Amino acid sequence: MKRLKKSSCLLLLMCMISALLVPVSERTAYASDEYDLLRVKWTDYLTGGGGYNPADLDIAAAITAITDKASNAGGTGAWDTMDTSPGRTYLWSDLTSTTNSGHLTSNYSRLRDMAVAYSTVGSTLYQDTALESAIVGGLDWMYANRYNESTAKYGNNWHWDIGAPLVLGDVMALMYDSLSAVQIANYSAAVDHFTPGVGAVDTGANRLDKALILMLRGIVGKDSGKLTQGRDAVSAALPDVSYSKWQANMAYGDRDGFYSDGSFIQHNYVPSTGSYGIGLLGGVTKLTMVLQGSTWTITDPNLSHVYDWVTEVFDPHIYRGLVMHGVMGRSIARSKIYRGPDMYVLRLSESASPTQAALFKSMVKYWIEADSTLANPYENRRISDIALLKSLTDDASVSPRGDLTLHKQFSVMDRIVHLRPGFAFGVSMSSSRIYNYESINGENLKGWYTGEGMTYLYNNDLNQYTDAFWPTVNAYRLPGTTSDGATRGQGYASTKSWVGGSVIDHEYGAAGMDLDPHNSSLSGKKSWFMFDDEIVALGAGITSTDNRNVETIVDNRMLNAAGDNTLTVDGTVRSGLLNWSESMSNADWAHLAGNAADSDIGYYFPQSPTVHGLREARTGSWQQIHSSGDPAPLTRNYLSMALNHGTNPADASYSYVLLPNKSAAATSGYSANPDITIMANNAHVQAVHEKNTGVTAANFWSPGTVGPIRSSNPASVMIRENGNELTIAVSDPTMLQNEVAVELGRAGLCIESYDPEVSIKQFTPTIKLAVDTTQSWGKTYTVKFKYNPEVEVPLTETLLPVADAYVRGGVHGNNNYGSSSFTVIQDAVNPDFSRKTYMKFNLPDGAVIRSAKLRIHGRNATDTLPVTVKAYGTADNWTENGITWNNAPSAATAMLSSSGVDNIPAYHEFDVTEFVQGETADGIVSFVLLSDGDEGEYLDFSTRESADHKPELVIAY
Repeated sequence: MKRLKKSSCLLLLMCMISALLVPVSERTAYASDEYDLLRVKWTDYLTGGGGYNPADLDIAAAITAITDKASNAGGTGAWDTMDTSPGRTYLWSDLTSTTNSGHLTSNYSRLRDMAVAYSTVGSTLYQDTALESAIVGGLDWMYANRYNESTAKYGNNWHWDIGAPLVLGDVMALMYDSLSAVQIANYSAAVDHFTPGVGAVDTGANRLDKALILMLRGIVGKDSGKLTQGRDAVSAALPDVSYSKWQANMAYGDRDGFYSDGSFIQHNYVPSTGSYGIGLLGGVTKLTMVLQGSTWTITDPNLSHVYDWVTEVFDPHIYRGLVMHGVMGRSIARSKIYRGPDMYVLRLSESASPTQAALFKSMVKYWIEADSTLANPYENRRISDIALLKSLTDDASVSPRGDLTLHKQFSVMDRIVHLRPGFAFGVSMSSSRIYNYESINGENLKGWYTGEGMTYLYNNDLNQYTDAFWPTVNAYRLPGTTSDGATRGQGYASTKSWVGGSVIDHEYGAAGMDLDPHNSSLSGKKSWFMFDDEIVALGAGITSTDNRNVETIVDNRMLNAAGDNTLTVDGTVRSGLLNWSESMSNADWAHLAGNAADSDIGYYFPQSPTVHGLREARTGSWQQIHSSGDPAPLTRNYLSMALNHGTNPADASYSYVLLPNKSAAATSGYSANPDITIMANNAHVQAVHEKNTGVTAANFWSPGTVGPIRSSNPASVMIRENGNELTIAVSDPTMLQNEVAVELGRAGLCIESYDPEVSIKQFTPTIKLAVDTTQSWGKTYTVKFKYNPEVEVPLTETLLPVADAYVRGGVHGNNNYGSSSFTVIQDAVNPDFSRKTYMKFNLPDGAVIRSAKLRIHGRNATDTLPVTVKAYGTADNWTENGITWNNAPSAATAMLSSSGVDNIPAYHEFDVTEFVQGETADGIVSFVLLSDGDEGEYLDFSTRESADHKPELVIAY
């Protein structure tokens, strides 16, 4: 087809400008036909349409960049390097492969670069006839030699089914008036062959890409059926993933998509909000933008979900314009900086409700203005995006939203975000439901520890994770992880289900991970408790048998170009020289100066451990983590702090507190008077109380009691006491239980509000509740009470002995009396009549014990005189049916307590608190009871074999 005459070009330009300036919602008048109007909408999006000021410096820069991509003075543009000779065997000498399918997409991408330049008003290549001929010739060559309905696939299917046809659709739309009906039919036949429709296996962003391919195919080919296919394919991506599809052993892709808690999963097990999720949002936005007001308008009522995705899914994962890296999947191995879906959100504001539109615009303005990595917010954007964005940034009536104050659990995908003015914190975990990391297509080759509790701390240093962090950081020593230095295989789902946490008042949260890494015997319990201006990290039960050194990485922070950021530990400035390392014993606090204003970090160490510091320069390349990446070496400086657990640790623990943006003086002050109290840190329960917020948070790895909270199940529980209001929040991170029962040592007066899944069993003297967690997906359920804060009821538990027996001396020294239904204590002159009583109890796992009282029921059976019975602690290496006078352990403590026993049967109580508190480590406590009867009185007591009045150990928590 001949090139358009000048008058025709002018007419087309006027139509394009008119279409750009008229709001989408008002474009009801059709062009020559409706397909042409849709095509103009799409090409307007790709090129700006011409309704812009080419003298605007930012638009002029964009036009120059578009032109240079196609042809530039250096002769390196796509057209400059294209082989246009008659007998050519390739289009570009670096894209000649017939086995690497990526060359298909790359060839079409260069043709698109040329087509955009040809179609952009203001470009020196606009409507250039020679360029037009080169583009059309390139399309014909690709159809004849690389991509047609008879070509057999090779390499990666994605390029055949999505990559190549998606770009080809753009080129066909841009060059439509330069193509014959035969050419359009040929190229369309190739697209139809490889992408005939959207199947059930096409999910997430891939589904929307195929829908977009079908839309473009229908527009260019004027095929209503294809347009309908594309539109209808959107519907399957709009609803939240159902519980039945989320369950294990579903078909590949059934788990893909958005969830009710804001999670987004791709490839069944990979959190991908910042990559595939944004792609899906972009696909829906583009289809909505083009089809709105046409015969093929998307009318599915679930389209409203898209606007909710913005606030519930994406906004919490975007800090000052940058996507938080814990939800970027394998994309972290790509050298580009990933920013939020700002333009998609801004375009959605045009069709949103007035309230949503105002929020979206405020949100995008905040992202743009707060992103200090942007020298120019309009750089590297489409002209249409620049024009739209400028209309926002120049609008004084729109105020930027500002930093969020929010804590959000994305339980389905094992991700946590904690947002505050001035900083954001994220945790990336993995479980039996979520993979440790994904590494496919040669990407993310060192993502080993990114799903093992890696923590991300964002502040005003926005370059921290974007300036070559991933190719240069020590991939074995990522912040927050407990590492044994072994590599991990990708796509590993652990054997552990307790991964998740709870949230209270949308502001504070608890998170935990039962650690079970690939290629390792390492195990342990890791928890994070996130409050107002601090994050408490606890670890317990850290055990390994692989003869590897194990350490927990408190932080591993990228430094400035000199690597000399000031590190202060307990008031002493440490060396600023690279290659410095030091083991700093009895450390109470540390402070690291940031790379930018308001990016300092304080660290508080409650247990005053030895902290191992290292300042180093590290060199790596993008190619080392992405096989197609740039091989050029990059060097960055780092400072790490670690807590070493040694080789083959057994039940090791750690604790530290991150204090974002605190100065050295403020960190020192916090260390002297911390706002937090660690209530428990063991393999059964980890709990923290924060004084300023009135929040107590506990992760129960097994049933237990800590402080005022008792959980009858593995659970994450938080309470907040604020004036006379008490809030209780409960979740089942295992996602396997039907109910979680909790008791609280408080007396409730009345209920203010509650989730319907919460059942109140008792208000007083303690609060008891049960939470229906069936199919809960780790969701937190909440109830609020009015209560009397002055009434504190200790939680108590009565334990029965697991073994009890008496022993008798003299000639009976080898006899066992463990099966008796009574036990005897007697202090006789004749050793044949001397008797002692032994009792053993199992203590609750991980209990924090306030008091312990041993109670035995009996009497003086000889006379009416009171006889003193004394309780001692003893070793627990005896058995009920094996203990005798001759092998019984002797008292191992001073007398713990005593009680007078007379002839009236009654319970007699011994305060054994201090001894029991010291025995919680092994969970077993054993006592021996003796008398000092002057007349050798015979004292008998009930045993655990008795029908009633059994011995008991009463524990108060």
